[in-house]
Amino acid sequence: MFSFILERNNDLSNFFWPIVYYTKDHFFKDHAFPLWNISMLSGTPLLPDPQAPFFYPPNLVFLILPIDIGFILLIFLHLLIGSLGVFVISRKIFNLALLASIFTTLLFVFSPKMADFLEAGHVGLIYSSCFLPWLFLAVLKLSSQPNFRWTLLFTISASAIFLTHPIIFALSITFSLIIYLYLLITSKKFAIKNISFFGLGLLLTFGLISIPLLSQIEWSPETNRFLLLQVRDTYPKWGSFKEFGESILFPWLSTKKIFWGDSEKVLYLGILPLVLAIYGFLKLKHHRLAILILLSGTLLISLNNLSPIYFLLIKLDWFALMRVATRVWFVILFLTILLAGFGLDQLIKQKNLKVLIFCLLVATLLELGSSSYLQLSKPINQSPFLSNEGIQLLKSDPAIFRVFCLTKCISQKQAVVNNLELVDGYDTLIQKNYYQEAWQLTGQYWNYYSLSIPPISTNTLGKINPDIKSLGEYNTKYIIAPFLLTDSGLTFKKQIDNYYIYQNNYFQTRSNFPIVIYSPNFIRLDTTKNTSSSLDISLVYNPNWKAYLNGSIKTKVQQKPNALSKIDLQPDTKFVDFKYEPSQFKIGAFTILVVTIMVFLFTRSKVNRGI
Repeated sequence: MFSFILERNNDLSNFFWPIVYYTKDHFFKDHAFPLWNISMLSGTPLLPDPQAPFFYPPNLVFLILPIDIGFILLIFLHLLIGSLGVFVISRKIFNLALLASIFTTLLFVFSPKMADFLEAGHVGLIYSSCFLPWLFLAVLKLSSQPNFRWTLLFTISASAIFLTHPIIFALSITFSLIIYLYLLITSKKFAIKNISFFGLGLLLTFGLISIPLLSQIEWSPETNRFLLLQVRDTYPKWGSFKEFGESILFPWLSTKKIFWGDSEKVLYLGILPLVLAIYGFLKLKHHRLAILILLSGTLLISLNNLSPIYFLLIKLDWFALMRVATRVWFVILFLTILLAGFGLDQLIKQKNLKVLIFCLLVATLLELGSSSYLQLSKPINQSPFLSNEGIQLLKSDPAIFRVFCLTKCISQKQAVVNNLELVDGYDTLIQKNYYQEAWQLTGQYWNYYSLSIPPISTNTLGKINPDIKSLGEYNTKYIIAPFLLTDSGLTFKKQIDNYYIYQNNYFQTRSNFPIVIYSPNFIRLDTTKNTSSSLDISLVYNPNWKAYLNGSIKTKVQQKPNALSKIDLQPDTKFVDFKYEPSQFKIGAFTILVVTIMVFLFTRSKVNRGI
């Protein structure tokens, strides 16, 4: 029934679904949340991953419901939360008429940008967008009626945004601070007491998100994200001002078929909402200059390579690290929605325009509904994944090994469901040491930022020339290609459909010692037969992996030249335990405890004083 959302071969099905399945599966198997993901990229950290599902409370629904139903439920609930937030702002803050407030709610729900998020499977952007109205509601209230209730709303909203999309969090907090200070200054309420409630909100937010935040801060410099500071590049690339204008005004008429092209270029606001927004802007009596400055700044950023200040923007670290310049578009989207609602409200006050208003409402809903339908009707890119016969062939091998398909013919969803481990993969962040080692593994070199290994642009060519010896060191037993491979180090196993499956003769076991336990957070190896003075393990080096001789004597984990791990053994070592122990986890947990105590004491004092 919901296949048009769940089975689009997009980020939802290829990234979010596998992570949720992996987390849920290992939670019930190991009775703990997996902090390391062994299913892709030869192993990668999961705790500091910005899209990790651990700390966002609504994701608990996946422990109860099937994953497909869970995603549909969460998408529906978040749209309900977001639309309710827009309605409250329209009705209670801007005092719009009931009809105008309902209108702004419908503009939010049927926004083509929201349909774009659904089509692309950007569930993190859907979730975070739906908390933005509540965050801005809290900011507006804190600037006029500062109290702990609005501080709490700010904290909950900001925390939810961070846990669903850190980039949107950073942008929304920045804009919130700008708007808050502007309102304080213009209303002449710039007092320490007023500022303290906003500052408390920031402090409480930091406390609630401290575990993932500190983990991300620690890990990010060691990821490919920071390669953007070496070769600065941001997306989307606009071919002309005409293309940019078409993406906002007439995407369905564009020769580039923007609705069916790059998701990041879908900026359509709707002609009628835009006309109403302009009318509403002209009817404003206050803050027009501030709104113009806010709109202009957002446009200058969204223009990216066409921006007249691009040469300055690209030098700024925050702009380069943002990666997608149109992430700021939510500012223009929400301003358009609210101004359109205000414009309609002004028309409603003119009692002789009922027919015009009715026609506007119907036409607007038809326009946005058809535009959203057009976006969701985008043809699904059906990738030729390996058939079940091929998957079963790999599963029949009881060894611990990794698989590398030159054209990503095994999806991450197939991998987690069938307990296969992939050399390749797609993630929001990739460890820099593995990212660079992948140049050797795949026999390809790319000097730009990519979310996948190998990059999609390289992958589609189908001419990757893998280094099978290096892959062997990475515990890669099977190599799959859509064309014949002639390397003498490969043994042909079977052709299934259009894929040739080879066994790698250079395959090395996961370790040079027997593995007793192998789980995402814990590995135990038997070193009773001490045949070597060092233990090598095909585990991508990460400083948060700790090794303990005989389970208690801590020893240094060393990084080998190929980014794998090794330790030195002592003669009397009977076994070795590897534990993934993120250093920031305990600090974050302690911070949460302190903040919880602060909130409890604060609220208790308020109750005792009868406030």
